[in-house]
Amino acid sequence: MAANKITATFEVVTPLFLGGADPVSTVELRPPSIKGILRFWWRALAWSRHNGCLDVIREEEQKIFGTAGQEGTASNGATGQASFILRVPPANGLKIISKDDVLRDGANATVGSGMRYFGYGLMAAFGQNQGQLARPCLSAPFPFSIELVSHHPFADSLIDALKVMGLLGALGSRSRRGYGSLSLLSLAGDVEAWTSTKTKADYANQLKTLLRPEPINSTEPPYSAFSGFSRVAVVTEGREPLALLDGVGRQMQRYRSWGHNGKVNGEDSERNFQDDHDWFKSKTHFNGAHPRRAIFGLPHNYSKTLGVLSQTADRRASPLLVHIHKLTSQSYIAVLSVIRANFLPENDKVWIWQGSPKRPDGDPKKIPANQLREPRLDWTVLNGFIDGTNKKTGQPYFPNAMRILP
Repeated sequence: MAANKITATFEVVTPLFLGGADPVSTVELRPPSIKGILRFWWRALAWSRHNGCLDVIREEEQKIFGTAGQEGTASNGATGQASFILRVPPANGLKIISKDDVLRDGANATVGSGMRYFGYGLMAAFGQNQGQLARPCLSAPFPFSIELVSHHPFADSLIDALKVMGLLGALGSRSRRGYGSLSLLSLAGDVEAWTSTKTKADYANQLKTLLRPEPINSTEPPYSAFSGFSRVAVVTEGREPLALLDGVGRQMQRYRSWGHNGKVNGEDSERNFQDDHDWFKSKTHFNGAHPRRAIFGLPHNYSKTLGVLSQTADRRASPLLVHIHKLTSQSYIAVLSVIRANFLPENDKVWIWQGSPKRPDGDPKKIPANQLREPRLDWTVLNGFIDGTNKKTGQPYFPNAMRILP
């Protein structure tokens, strides 16, 4: 039986932090990481397409991607094996920016405060060493391809996931903050030909077709998936991808941060979220509340001795995704998505840790009761960033935003 094959070609448009066996010293395009992201987008689409039926979603996912830890290299349909093999041909001309080098923008200047804010943990954000990398990355832009090979016809849902990955997705660390953003350039092989979108209108139409093949389920998903609660918007556009990412980062920093002496990066602070500020400054950490900005994702640290986590998990990825997309060599867009889902596992609580973020004896049940809060999640905080207006200037954060979903 002749094998079916799809070649998907992408362009990485922002620096990519995708580590190898030792992420502190190596960087590489790893097939397992790419397959994991493809699986994420497949699941994100599956919720509405299967009307929220988890049993059906799980069965279809295992049929296509295999059972975790048991994925074979053959494609004979046996239990535990994936329906396809994913390969990454060698990419030419990759440029590695080494650990301790300074990350620079298109004008060869140290990347701005917005990119450093989004790259927290990957580079120094402040001081004399700002922009200095804590680990290596691949410089952008650069193209690369992946090959999917199967002895069976490819599922339409897998092809759709490839497309959405190339319209909203990213790879590597801080991918939800725009690093490693992917743009799908082409699909070839045993698949309907695809050419990259060249205008905002084309981009919006492609996404609408992919995200609304069926009426979107209006129940909040238990995992990150598109539903009637999801939002997608093109918020700004420009000629230089790193400048776009930096601009969105600066805007988010102004929106979220209280500032110091009334300033955030030298600009007037808006002083949003006064309740969060007062919660910390007035030392009322035990009054039953938790910061509203926790909805941006956890952990949420206020100092070296005070922060916010979930009772059982060390991390809750942000439901707000930032993506930089290439339309043409002279035109890029910034896209914000809110993929709303159950924020914490059922019966999990928000943990206000003091002193150290270490659960007593590693047991969540031993956390003192006065440090636990019932989740009170304010999703309007994220919508306020997309739709909001600067308190100081009266101008919309994104005056030319174009809504795609809903």
